[in-house]
Amino acid sequence: RGIGHAQIREALRRIAQLPGGSGCAVEVPTADHPVFLPALHQYLACGFVELRRWPDEHDPRHRLIRLRLEHPWM
Repeated sequence: RGIGHAQIREALRRIAQLPGGSGCAVEVPTADHPVFLPALHQYLACGFVELRRWPDEHDPRHRLIRLRLEHPWM
């Protein structure tokens, strides 16, 4: 329990160490396919907000999702 939050925090820590990474927003792609729902919920729980959804060209039953986390993070 809490592994997803820890993984996202670690990714953000590593991004912050990159040149210019400490003040940037972070965007991630995901989807509303059932296999991606745990990740979607985890990102939203960590403060990411949904920017947009659009049809998945490979499976029109589902939509792709772009999420964004503004700096400062968590």
